[in-house]
Amino acid sequence: MEEFLFGYLNYFTKRLNDICNEKIIENKEKFLKEAELKIKKDLEKLLAPSICWLLWIEKSKNDLPGKTEKEKFEFFANKYSSKLEKIYPDLEKIIKSYLNNELYFYEKIIKKIEENFNIIRKIFKIRNKKLKQIKIADYSDRHYKGFRTVFINFGEKIIKIKPFHFSFNENLFLIFKEIDSSLLKNFQNYIRIDNWWFSEFIEYKGKVNNEEAEVFYYDIGKLLALAYCFNGVDFHMENIIAFKNTPIILDAESFLTNFSIFKNKRLNKNILATGFLENKRNKQLTSAIFGGKKKLISFTDPVIYFRNTTRMFIRYKKFSNFKQHNRIFVNNKMANPTLFSKEIIKGFFDCYNKILEKKTEIINILERLENYYTRVILRKTSFYTILIRHTTQPLNFPLDKFKNKLSKTLVQNSRNFHKINKSNLDRVVKYEVDSILNQEIPIFWQDINRKTLYYPEGKIENFFERTAKEVVLEKIESLSFKDLDSKIKIIKRYLK
Repeated sequence: MEEFLFGYLNYFTKRLNDICNEKIIENKEKFLKEAELKIKKDLEKLLAPSICWLLWIEKSKNDLPGKTEKEKFEFFANKYSSKLEKIYPDLEKIIKSYLNNELYFYEKIIKKIEENFNIIRKIFKIRNKKLKQIKIADYSDRHYKGFRTVFINFGEKIIKIKPFHFSFNENLFLIFKEIDSSLLKNFQNYIRIDNWWFSEFIEYKGKVNNEEAEVFYYDIGKLLALAYCFNGVDFHMENIIAFKNTPIILDAESFLTNFSIFKNKRLNKNILATGFLENKRNKQLTSAIFGGKKKLISFTDPVIYFRNTTRMFIRYKKFSNFKQHNRIFVNNKMANPTLFSKEIIKGFFDCYNKILEKKTEIINILERLENYYTRVILRKTSFYTILIRHTTQPLNFPLDKFKNKLSKTLVQNSRNFHKINKSNLDRVVKYEVDSILNQEIPIFWQDINRKTLYYPEGKIENFFERTAKEVVLEKIESLSFKDLDSKIKIIKRYLK
C-alpha cells in the first residue's frame, strides 16, 4: 500500500509542516508523524476497494509474475501506483478533496489555539507553555470541511475542543437547574472561547461498588426523564461516559428536537426516540443503557468480496474497538442494567415529578429563550456512513452517475418527512450528496424560534411545519401523571 500512498502523504506532510506552529507545539516532528499516521489509515480505507478490484482482475488473468504473493503484489504495485489516478480520476478527486479539507481543519484548529493559547491556559489552570499533542478524536463524526472533536494535550491536562456550527445548550441548563441543581453534574461543562467550545477531558472510571452502581442507575433514570420531557434524541452509548457513580452526557446538542418534520406524530411521545432504551434482543446494541455489551460491527473497515470479475461487494465483519465508556463494572463484571431497574424507574419518576411541579417556571424560561440553536438530526449517522463507504467503490465510478443513484436513495429515505416541498427537499439532498462525496456526515441545525433549517452552505426558510419551541412547549404542557404512568410501564417492559 505504501507505493500508492507516497505522493499523497508527501503532499499532506509538507503542507501541514507549513501550517504547524512551533511556538505552541512542543515536538513538531512528533506532531507531524502522528498526523501522517492518522491520514495514512484514512487514505488506506479510501484506496483499498479500487486497489483490491484491480488486483482481483489481474489475478484472474493469471498474469502476475512472481513466485510468492509478496512478489506478485510488488509487481502489481509498480504497474499501477502511478496509473491509479488515470484509471479512477473520481477517486483522485475524492482523495485530494479529503486531504485539502483535513489541512484546512488543522489550519483552523492550530490558528484558534494560537489566538487563544494564554486564555485556555489561564481558564484551565495549565502551567505548561507548549502543547504535547493535538489529536483528532477517533470516534468523532467528520462534518463540513473535516470539522470534528479534537483533543489538545498539555501533559498535565487534556482539553476537548468542539468547533460547533451552532450554540451549545448552555441556556437549557437554566431549566435543568430549576428542576434539580444536582442534574448539572451529569453534563460535561463547556466554556465558550471565541465561538468554539472547550472542556476538560473526562476520563472513564467505570469500576464501582454496588451502592455506587445504584446511584449511577438512579441518575440514568433522571437523564432518561429529561431526554423524554425535553425532546432529547441521539443519546446512544458514545454520548454517555461513566465517571465513578455519575453518568455524564458528553453532548447535550440534540435536546428540543423539532419532531414536526416527521410524519409520525407519535414520536413526540415515544420514549425510545431518546436513544436511552432499545430491545435487548437486537443484534447491535447502541443505546445509552444497553449499548456496549455486544461488540458492534465497524462501518469504518470494509471486507471486500468478489463474485466474479464483474461484481464486487462489501460486508462489514470487523468489530469496532469502541470501549464501553457508558457501562460500569461491579466486582470486575459489567453491571446488568435490568438488575437496577428499580433505581432507573425511581430516578425517572422523581425527575418527571419535579418537572410536573415546576411546569409553570419551565414554560416561562422556555418562552424567553432567544437566538438559541440546537442540532437537527434528519437521518441516522449510520445511514450516512454506509453511503459514504460506497462512494469509493470502483463499480460506482464515474460518480456523476452514482450521484443520481445517491439522490434517489436519499429521496426515498425522506418518505417519513412531513410535507416538505420538492424545492426544499432538493436543496437538502444536494447538500447531503455533496457531503457524502466529500466523506462527511451532513450536519443541520435550527433556531428554536424559527421554522428555518440551517446547514453550512445556507438555510431553508419554512422548512419545519412548526417551530421547535412550539413543539417542546406543547410537550411540556401535555406532561401528566397519566403519561408518567404509561412511560414507567414501557421502561419496565424494556428492563425485564
